[in-house]
Amino acid sequence: MTEVGKKYPLTEALCEFFFVPQEDWDMTIPGIIYNNIQDKFPIKRQEVGKGVAFRPNEKGVLEQKLEPIPPRLLFFNQPQDILMQVSPNVLSVNVFRAVLKWDVFKSLIKYALNQYVNAAEPEGFDKIGLRYITRFDINDVPANMDKYLRIYPQIPPEFPKDFEEYELSLRINYREKRDYILLHSEISEIMEKEKTFSLLFDINYCMDRRYGIRLSELEEWLDYAHKEVRHLFSKSLTERCKNIFEVGELG
Repeated sequence: MTEVGKKYPLTEALCEFFFVPQEDWDMTIPGIIYNNIQDKFPIKRQEVGKGVAFRPNEKGVLEQKLEPIPPRLLFFNQPQDILMQVSPNVLSVNVFRAVLKWDVFKSLIKYALNQYVNAAEPEGFDKIGLRYITRFDINDVPANMDKYLRIYPQIPPEFPKDFEEYELSLRINYREKRDYILLHSEISEIMEKEKTFSLLFDINYCMDRRYGIRLSELEEWLDYAHKEVRHLFSKSLTERCKNIFEVGELG
């Protein structure tokens, strides 16, 4: 069977900041940010959705109700391969590029965060995530996944080989459980005629402790998170997978 790989399987890299909630978050903040970044991010969109809330009815019994959630503002650069998202107490930077150097990505993260901090003056970090999502289109059957990933479910040889769904998550703690990495892989699509399947591999390094780090400590945190993500990404793939997809290290 011919194995055809796609060079640079990175589909998205993102950094998410969740700030200590401010109940009186000013809804003019996204507009202030946009005025300061529109030369680099001229395309503006808005998403408004609904969320589930529990509200008491006339008898005092809690019921689920769909209620509008605060809008999320999306700011794209002209090629639309970089996105800044702003909503109450949340900022994210998303990059949709197959090749992404760490110094470029880190500069984007710091730029976006400075714009948010100057406009919103947040009290501190609640949670941070540095995340890389890759997709491998593999000419093979899912039962042979161990040829490509070193992290995969142990399937007894007596089991049928014709399976369609697969999902695996692993959490690894760092720095006395203040930080953790979440590894997640799943089959996203199976093309039976071409005997091909798509494998998503997602690595997310998170800081999940309120006031866990100060703003002045962010750059050191980012560099450490990136180093660990690169390390685990490399160690999660087989040499065969790296050769087929010409995969090096992330960033």
